[in-house]
Amino acid sequence: MLIIGIIVGFFACGVTKVFKLMNHYWSEKFYKCPLYVKFIIAFLISGIIGIIIPYSIGGGMQLINLAIQRKVIFTSLLLLLFVKTLLALFLNNTGVTGGMFIPTLCQGTLLGAILAEIFIKLGISSEYYFIIVMISMISYLASIQRVPMTAIIFSMELFGSVNNILFVILGVFLSFMIIEMFNNRSLNDISLEQRLKVDNKNRVKVFKEMTMVVQSNSFAIGKTIRDIFWPADCQVLSLIYNTKQAAIKDGEKHIHEGDLVKLRYARYLDDKDETLATLKSILGNQEMNEMDTTS
Repeated sequence: MLIIGIIVGFFACGVTKVFKLMNHYWSEKFYKCPLYVKFIIAFLISGIIGIIIPYSIGGGMQLINLAIQRKVIFTSLLLLLFVKTLLALFLNNTGVTGGMFIPTLCQGTLLGAILAEIFIKLGISSEYYFIIVMISMISYLASIQRVPMTAIIFSMELFGSVNNILFVILGVFLSFMIIEMFNNRSLNDISLEQRLKVDNKNRVKVFKEMTMVVQSNSFAIGKTIRDIFWPADCQVLSLIYNTKQAAIKDGEKHIHEGDLVKLRYARYLDDKDETLATLKSILGNQEMNEMDTTS
């Protein structure tokens, strides 16, 4: 089980590095390309690959079942893992993919089936095939998406018991530690960050501070700091009551009429009206004086 967790962790690191490179290249070279052209490219490539290797396209549930039942030969497992991983990463970059959860499970299952076949050839009983595949699948999910607790809970639902939970936890722990050692981020975070960079490529981001007075009958009255959906990248620095100042530590302080709310936020230079309008809708209509600050 130690070997499984370590191998899965390094494999997840490699996949993440490849995804970063593909994401960067696609964003730099094709960011001006219309969305429908990206879709056409993605469908053509996936269609051609699907004709040649049918099980390489789709979510992968049928392939997961076949691998678990040990109905896929070793060379096919290697080929499918390679092709399906690259194809899933490519489609995720184009925005065509419907999600990464099932493809991630499929990749982990294929990797586990490969490891299980190797271990069996080295003398381990074939009775352990299923548990090796499952531990690999859960560990890969935990590391590549950085969701260890979700993966462990999912494994309990998958097994229907906690009989093998210690092996699962060990595999998840080791694979996640490998990811932590290399400071890898989840695929979803990388994809989201890159898309935001592309969408805001030529926009200038500024950082501002401002103190606002809570107006009568405003939306914020009676609510706590954490109850309110503040604008993106907005931080409440302090809440000053009419008579005394109270430090904001846990978001439990209630807001009253006449309180002073000091805010720090980041916005793009061309969306001033949108940000200020959102703050006015929360704290009430008033004169607003922004002050520049550092990031």
